[in-house]
Amino acid sequence: MRNRRAAILIAAPIELVANGRFDDGITGWTRTSGTATFVAASGRAQLTALNSTLSRFSRGVTLIVGRRYRMTATIFAAGSVASFIAASVNSNLGSAVNTSSPLASNSDHSFTFTATAAAMFVGGCTNAPTPGQVVEFDNFSLKAI
Repeated sequence: MRNRRAAILIAAPIELVANGRFDDGITGWTRTSGTATFVAASGRAQLTALNSTLSRFSRGVTLIVGRRYRMTATIFAAGSVASFIAASVNSNLGSAVNTSSPLASNSDHSFTFTATAAAMFVGGCTNAPTPGQVVEFDNFSLKAI
């Protein structure tokens, strides 16, 4: 009789944000508020402020209501500007279920949240930038925990 061993496979969490590294430009992402220009450059999403208005961009994701998720991204900014990532049931990221705290430039942002709807939105925000200021976002990731 042969010795049989059971293998237990643990699946890695599935990435839920398509094009979170902006390898395909800003495909799938939309500027949802503000007057900043929104483009991809050097593999990052860029918001360039035209005035000091809050600007946001997002993309839709499909989640399981009641499940917990971890969202992460990296934000790069020259100078001081309140920038953060958010998850919301609104495409303009208003009434966010959670956001990262505005952190220092060139930093990783992360938070966890419980999905409150199957169709939600994730994205980035800048608040009161100096006109002409560029804020870059990269490495968006959303995974169930």
